[in-house]
Amino acid sequence: MTILTIDDILRIPDENFDYGALDTQRLVGLALQRYEPWLATSALGELAQRGAPETADAATTILRAEPWDVRLTAYALTILFNRDPELAIREMTRIITTQDAPAILAAMIENVLSARERFDTGTGRDFAIKLAERLLRVPPDESIEDGNEFLAIYGPGAGNA
Repeated sequence: MTILTIDDILRIPDENFDYGALDTQRLVGLALQRYEPWLATSALGELAQRGAPETADAATTILRAEPWDVRLTAYALTILFNRDPELAIREMTRIITTQDAPAILAAMIENVLSARERFDTGTGRDFAIKLAERLLRVPPDESIEDGNEFLAIYGPGAGNA
């Protein structure tokens, strides 16, 4: 049996690669590599699909590193929110003032709308209001599909739940 290194894996076209055949540690390494965003995203997805305990740590590491791919960052936000909502809210709060990429804002909005009860009070509420303020400051983007619904709930003058 041949053991592939991450460099070997990077040479294999994604459509020909079986992520399910990799052990968890190798998937973590692929999720955290910074050469191919599609590879990182696919590996993070495989970790999440397996329910691996390392999933939240990998997503958090991606979010705390210097951003290099907005889709990977957005996906990491979604994955982390599904695993550890409170940690995800803290991470979203930490990065909201520096992120204005539509994919990242859309992921944050999706997280809020998928679990509104977490954002009705306390730090969740504070984050949702900051997100609404941020959304109003960036140019409109049609890829933020739920932006109007979100602003109707958390924007200025909204009933706020």
